[in-house]
Amino acid sequence: MNWNGKVALITGGSGGVGLSFAKRLSEHGARVALVARTLSTLQDAAQQLEPSRVALFPMDVSDRESLLALPRRVFEHFGSIDLLINNAGVNHRGPFEGRSAAQVAQILDVNLVAPVLLTHASIPYMGEGAAIINVASLAGKVPVPHEATYSASKSGLRAFSRALDQELGLRVLTVCPGPIQ
Repeated sequence: MNWNGKVALITGGSGGVGLSFAKRLSEHGARVALVARTLSTLQDAAQQLEPSRVALFPMDVSDRESLLALPRRVFEHFGSIDLLINNAGVNHRGPFEGRSAAQVAQILDVNLVAPVLLTHASIPYMGEGAAIINVASLAGKVPVPHEATYSASKSGLRAFSRALDQELGLRVLTVCPGPIQ
């Protein structure tokens, strides 16, 4: 696909999988809206991309008010959203009974609720040919002991993606990587 001039909105875009997506898309002419919690890490990531093709949106995806306003802000900056990549994620490893309620809620908020809400808020700004990529995990296919909430959140994201792909006129894909450093 020709990405020249297309716009990709990428959460968790300051490193790892998100930054890899951003680099590859930018190399092929896309403009990227990078989202992550920390401005300094976003600025470091942006140095690896063509400056005229990147915009930074520092925010925590669990902040619902900011999250719901994000697609409008990206649209106002770039004029379109052609690809949404829900990549932000969090995990607190260890036995379920050892996790605090706040940790359990954070995993669900970041890994499942935020992608669902961001997708819902982005659809009005996405046109014909647009696509959504949700980054889940192998743990969403094969539950992992000591990561019950994480596995549940990623399994839910996979189910959401599959159902939405059948419902929307947009392509919805799920990527399920294994462990990543």
